[in-house]
Amino acid sequence: MDFIQKIKKLYNLNSQRNGHDEAEIKKAEYILNLKLPVILRQFYLEVGSLAELKIDGLFINEDNHLIICFNEYINCTFYILPEDLEKENPNVYLKRCDNTSCVWSYFLDEFIMHNVFKYALHNLEYNAEWEINEAWNCGDYNREKDFEMMVKKWKPIEYRGKKTQTLFDDFYTIDYSEIIRIAWSGDHDCVIYYGTTYENKYNVFKEKIEHEFNIEGK
Repeated sequence: MDFIQKIKKLYNLNSQRNGHDEAEIKKAEYILNLKLPVILRQFYLEVGSLAELKIDGLFINEDNHLIICFNEYINCTFYILPEDLEKENPNVYLKRCDNTSCVWSYFLDEFIMHNVFKYALHNLEYNAEWEINEAWNCGDYNREKDFEMMVKKWKPIEYRGKKTQTLFDDFYTIDYSEIIRIAWSGDHDCVIYYGTTYENKYNVFKEKIEHEFNIEGK
């Protein structure tokens, strides 16, 4: 599956579009005075409304970088170099707002997927989160080990970028019909975020995790 097919499967869209029309994309290109990379155009056409990468948020900065996203949480911008704009699937780079550059770079389709998945965990029809802390790890009963066993069929989302990066390290899926994100805090504490459009899958995961850890989701 390509990145669009994976996103559509997660949202159960099949062949449906949930994006912008061609006229909107051409208007953005006219304002920017450039042709958007093929992957970015494809995203906006097919599923552009399913992420925080807004088409009217694109702009060219003083360095002629195409800015595609600003992240307030980590105070940085994500951009494409002007010499890469003609590439079908260019790299996306990160720059902090104190003007220090990072070595992070990853392919545009993967950056889009990451953004969509973060958005999906709070906007899919069936979503929840569970807190698991070290209080559950007591005596000879190691719940952390049980947790690893419980999610063993889930696989980390593949990543083709630089080996030093952890873009998808905390995202897991089985077949892209449901995803989880594991946010670790220390050796044992974590929050598990879950999202899907399939009610039966949600019920199965919810029952299993709440039974295993004797907790309730939010």
